Amino acid sequence: MTKHLKTVNLYGVAMLLLMTACSPKVVTHISKVYPDIIPTDSVYVIELGDKVPNTAETIGRISVVDRGTSSKCRYDQVLHLAQEATGKNGGNGLAITDHLKPSFWGSSCHQISGLMLRLSDRQVDTMKVNPVQDMIELDHVVTKERAENRRAPSSTFEGSIGYGWVTSKLYDVDGRSLGSKGGVDWKLSYEYTWSSGWGIGMQYSGFRASFPGGNMMLSYIAPRMGGTFQMG
Repeated sequence: MTKHLKTVNLYGVAMLLLMTACSPKVVTHISKVYPDIIPTDSVYVIELGDKVPNTAETIGRISVVDRGTSSKCRYDQVLHLAQEATGKNGGNGLAITDHLKPSFWGSSCHQISGLMLRLSDRQVDTMKVNPVQDMIELDHVVTKERAENRRAPSSTFEGSIGYGWVTSKLYDVDGRSLGSKGGVDWKLSYEYTWSSGWGIGMQYSGFRASFPGGNMMLSYIAPRMGGTFQMG
């Protein structure tokens, strides 16, 4: 009987770990906690772009991000996780401040960030002071400016010329070794970058070396793809 119970417990732990691994990761930074727990369905969601009620008090920040192996990450699912964490800390409002949608180049999950709020009511008066709304709008301005500063130019031309070596052994038509050989090396490229940070272009490279019996020229042309990433 004891061995059977141990087997069941280990199976339960394994299933719990598997379910956790499939869910997106919830990251919170708590500044204030209210003792009462708010039911998940009672947490009022303020979607991206909507105005925050004037009575809003920030109790923390929250992000729901892809673990790399997450599968349960539709928008409604990640939003539910954010509401659940907000309610556990006594918040009854959740303001979405960023929504990263699934993309071919990035994650297949919806990922969101937001503010966990404590609301006395849901009234919005644009004529009155609204510190939380002002903070959200300022964050958006700063984030946009940083993205603009880090974004690569839309069109990039690159050219270089120098001296290079063929390190592999070369042989003439009679089988005589010519040894390694130095020569002129050059590269020309063009790349167009979209606002997403991804770009595509073409690259041409060449190499020319002289030999007693004549000259050798190697050419290479191919498409290229690149991307820029924001760190931190």
